[in-house]
Amino acid sequence: MKSTLNSLLITAGLTLSAVAAYGQTNIVAQVPFAFKTAAGMQPAGEYAIVPVSTSAGVMMLENMDTRHGSMLGIGANSGNPYDKTPRLVFRCGSESGCALSEVKLGDGRAWTYKAPHWKTSETERVAVVYFETKLAE
Repeated sequence: MKSTLNSLLITAGLTLSAVAAYGQTNIVAQVPFAFKTAAGMQPAGEYAIVPVSTSAGVMMLENMDTRHGSMLGIGANSGNPYDKTPRLVFRCGSESGCALSEVKLGDGRAWTYKAPHWKTSETERVAVVYFETKLAE
C-alpha cells in the first residue's frame, strides 16, 4: 500500500513538472469520436498529449475543452526514428467502439498501449488522427 502511494506521488510530481515544462506550443489532435483509454471513456474533442515519463512511455492526455487530464499508463516503446509524423492510432471494434492504441510524437518516439479484446462477432478497423501544432493563447 505504501509503495503504491509513493508511486502515485512520484507520478503526480512528474506530471506537474512535465506540464510546467510543456511551454507555449501545444501539439493537439482533433479526435472526432469517443474512445477508451486506461483512464476510461473519453469524449470526442481536441486533445493534447503531454509526455510525463518518456522513458517509460507514460503520457497524459488532456482534453483541451474541459482541461481534464488523464494518464494513459505505461506504453511499450515502438518508435522509428525515420517516421516523424505525429499521430494517434486507434483500434476500433464494430460494436465496442475505439480504443487508443498508439501515440507517435514528431521526433520519432512512439508508444503502444494495450487495446481491449474484441468479440468474435466484431470486425476491427484502424483509425488514425494526426496532430497539429498550435501556439498557446
